[in-house]
Amino acid sequence: MIYDNIENASVYYNLGPRFEKALEFLKNYKGQISLDKISIDGNDVFATIQNDSITYEKNPDQWECHQKFADIQFMFNGEEMFGFAQTRKLTPLSDYDSSRDIQFLKSADSENYLTLRSGDFVIVFPQDAHSPSRHPVGGMQKNWRVVVKVRL
Repeated sequence: MIYDNIENASVYYNLGPRFEKALEFLKNYKGQISLDKISIDGNDVFATIQNDSITYEKNPDQWECHQKFADIQFMFNGEEMFGFAQTRKLTPLSDYDSSRDIQFLKSADSENYLTLRSGDFVIVFPQDAHSPSRHPVGGMQKNWRVVVKVRL
């Protein structure tokens, strides 16, 4: 997992051209709203805009991981706690759904949390289970986030 601020995006261009395109998109994002998936590089790199995301209480049954795509979760405006854990240390709640590239998991008290604030992003890979949109200190928040999927 990578945690940083968008000001440092160029540090991660060496992850490959798809990551460079994704991070450039986020670096230049100015708050455009789209209800549709935004293609950045065909079906290999695309974004969804979540301009009305609400944070939730921590829940041990709300963890996910992916196998085909890395997630770049970018906080455009707002604040949330972002849960992360090693996928192998969590208990599967579902089989892996290859059509949606997702598996749901249950935590086993091995999770960690960090605070995502405006301008921050995380990149999570298949070994990184995650639980985004958790309440920050102070309770519920309404956030504006952009999630970019990058094919591995």
